[in-house]
Amino acid sequence: MRSTPFSNTGFHARQRGRAKQPPGVSAFTLIELLTVIAIIGILAAILIPVVSAVRDSARSAQCQSNLRQIGTAVHAYMSDRPDSDRLPGPNWIYIRPFNNVGLGLLLASYLGAHEFRPGAEPQLIEVMVCPSYAVIFDIESMEWSDPSGSPAGDVMPYRCNVTQRDERGIALRPFGDGRPLVDGSGFAGRGGDDAVQPRLMGDLDRYGTSRVWLLTDSHGNPSTGLTGTSVPANPPHGNGSTRNYLFLDGSVRNLNADQYTFGRGW
Repeated sequence: MRSTPFSNTGFHARQRGRAKQPPGVSAFTLIELLTVIAIIGILAAILIPVVSAVRDSARSAQCQSNLRQIGTAVHAYMSDRPDSDRLPGPNWIYIRPFNNVGLGLLLASYLGAHEFRPGAEPQLIEVMVCPSYAVIFDIESMEWSDPSGSPAGDVMPYRCNVTQRDERGIALRPFGDGRPLVDGSGFAGRGGDDAVQPRLMGDLDRYGTSRVWLLTDSHGNPSTGLTGTSVPANPPHGNGSTRNYLFLDGSVRNLNADQYTFGRGW
């Protein structure tokens, strides 16, 4: 019986095919590659919101720290004045964070900035800028405060309390309404009116210093016509649901944005 000669043609072909790959290297199959891509996509979907929430929480914490420093500066300013019971001011609705206008002019030296000198360039007071505001708006490209002390600048990270009202329905306005003149000669009111002087602590004590708030994050008052250009359309913290508030006793709280809206004071 004759045996069939063994053919190794197929064996050599297989060996030649294998020789084309470097030793120890195996290629991904299409299914394995798609699986890896899917896993990466799932991890990204989980991690991106978490990272965003952590960043928002960090910015909110820094904002609260800023407000505490402003609160400390307010009380330090008062203790250094003969009329130590009166709050600094007056200031219009929004805080311009410069050393030549409103509260910035009066509190600059307490917040690590230089006191303004007429004719000098205004200095930005960084503590008066909420980090979340700086993310929404490019401050460097915005119009800064007028050197004359007129509140013409666009940067308005915080606003004063103009919502809480007394039993007569009159706004408390702890910081008054108007602005101090840069030369120290007096105050200017709104639209030619006389300036409204800041409140005395004694006037506000009866409402509770832990209930009367001084400053909060600016956002969304359509009546000013500034929403979207200088004032955020939505609350800057808590994914658009919360604001930080500085109270008269120096405490800072993160509260629901509807807690003290225009028309709802207490």
